Amino acid sequence: MRTKSKFLRKIVYGLTEDKIKKVIEMHESRGWKKESEIKEYGYGFGCLMTFEAKHCKN
Repeated sequence: MRTKSKFLRKIVYGLTEDKIKKVIEMHESRGWKKESEIKEYGYGFGCLMTFEAKHCKN
């Protein structure tokens, strides 16, 4: 039986550009990858990030 990799997606956000950059760095240190540019999101800034969840059965 073959297993596939699945990707988790989420938007991380912060009220300032400095804060969002720190949040992105913290997520990257845990294996998340930045998938979009930092954009205005709500009252602050946001960015799409993904995480590869390996060995998931369908």
